[in-house]
Amino acid sequence: MVQNLTFILRRRWPLLVFLPLVVTLLVAVATPTPEGPGEEYQSTAFLAADPDQTTSVFLEQAALDIVQPPNARAAAAALERPEGDASDLVDMLTVRTDPEAFTISIRAVSEDEDEPAEVARAFAVSFAEATNGGVQQERQAAIDQAQGVLEEAQQELQAFNLANPDLGPDVPPNPDVETERQALADARNAAQQELTALQSESVPTEALRLIGVDEVERAPEPKLQLPANRVARAGMAFLVGAIAAIGIAAFLERLNPRIDDAADAERLVGAPVLASVPVIGRRQRSMLQRASLEDFNGPFAESFRSMRSHLDFLTAHEGREVEPRVMMVSAAPAEGKSTSSAFLALAYLETGRDVLVIGGDLRRPTLHRLFGIPRTPGLTSRLLEGPAAPDLADVVVRDPETGALVVPSGPSTSRITGLLNDLHHLGRAAQQGGRPTIIDSPPIVVANDAVDFLPCVDWVVVVVRAGRTTERSVKAAMQQLELNDARVIGCVMVGSLESSDAKRYYYGYYDDTDTLANRSEGPTVKPPRNGHLPLTEKEGDDGDSRRQDEVATEV
Repeated sequence: MVQNLTFILRRRWPLLVFLPLVVTLLVAVATPTPEGPGEEYQSTAFLAADPDQTTSVFLEQAALDIVQPPNARAAAAALERPEGDASDLVDMLTVRTDPEAFTISIRAVSEDEDEPAEVARAFAVSFAEATNGGVQQERQAAIDQAQGVLEEAQQELQAFNLANPDLGPDVPPNPDVETERQALADARNAAQQELTALQSESVPTEALRLIGVDEVERAPEPKLQLPANRVARAGMAFLVGAIAAIGIAAFLERLNPRIDDAADAERLVGAPVLASVPVIGRRQRSMLQRASLEDFNGPFAESFRSMRSHLDFLTAHEGREVEPRVMMVSAAPAEGKSTSSAFLALAYLETGRDVLVIGGDLRRPTLHRLFGIPRTPGLTSRLLEGPAAPDLADVVVRDPETGALVVPSGPSTSRITGLLNDLHHLGRAAQQGGRPTIIDSPPIVVANDAVDFLPCVDWVVVVVRAGRTTERSVKAAMQQLELNDARVIGCVMVGSLESSDAKRYYYGYYDDTDTLANRSEGPTVKPPRNGHLPLTEKEGDDGDSRRQDEVATEV
């Protein structure tokens, strides 16, 4: 867990550092420093509602209507303020209701000690008068309506009686006429009763009435507010930015997870880690510019020695009669594939064994720089240079410093048709001479060359860069290799934190003057400087004998 966090910090540090700084800078520059809050005063006016005439719904609606423009303008007029000040007065108010006590509280806050009580009273009085006046108007409207209904009923009854006069006792009444007459009379009586009831009701009390205004007192400071100090506000902005950066980084890590430890690499590749290469410090970066046996020491070299031992053990375990042809592959660019190829070659060379290193990355080659040799003539020269193409033996160069046999990539090309036959002959010739072959290749996700090279190799080693290689890219690469029956025997973990921890132990345990002498695997045997790569079986036998003689002479 700690290791994963270390890798996340290493690759996400720009986000984790710069996002909080940018947020802090924006807050510090864009937001002016507020003036310190002065003393504020408050006062509260209370309105009581008549429970017989109002409801809790009325209270809630009244709390909203108190701060509406009509009442705000009425309060401003009562305070002899311009109508434009109405919105400023509303900003001073806080209105709350108490349904149990049927009261409405209007709280006003201002830095002017004399203002809160006046404003709270003005809003309470203006709203109460408007509300009470509306109640009176509603009562009078109901009486007027009942009066109109009564007059209409009387007129209908009178008109009916005129149209149907009483003919006296000698003439029997018409039942239908009398029934309708009685209905009209009942309607008139009902209207009369309704009017009488409304008129007999006592004059309604005030629906709202002002019951008091509190004395002015100092208002308490808000519990939550932005600090007035610019530095404090910048600190809060930095904290918010840091939290946001952590959230974004976590989202990105979950969206595209990286390989951070050896267990993840083994799980995805399906093969063991053959070498855990530690992180190279700044003082040792020079050894990555030029492969050199003199600088090949320390934990960095130990990791490739361990890889060489694994390959030798596997060769013996399988009973192979010839040295293996190993291709180093990676899923994406810049994952340490070419460097691993070069330093695995040094691990072979320091034991006195010769080795052939082939630059198979034909698009962005770097292997020739690591061995300090020209890029051309190289592997593609025989394909691109036509009649002037060199012989196959001429593209094999002996590095004068390390003694490695190197085939540089040659001019860049995206076509490898015609190269496979040469690659096959180079590998077979190296095996006949008792030399292991190491082939550098382009990233599988970028180019298909590594897949085309598979018939010319025995084993494949996948290079994974801790903290950079994504699980998605490795899965895609392994899918291509498995589809073509590649034999993946292991992987190289570049930038391993476990190896970096071991490096500290290494330098702490071994004395600088005794380390190399005491830990050497025997006297360092330099490979021949003037050897050649046999291209036929006969030449291979002679070349191998010559190589052994030269090695014995140098020792």
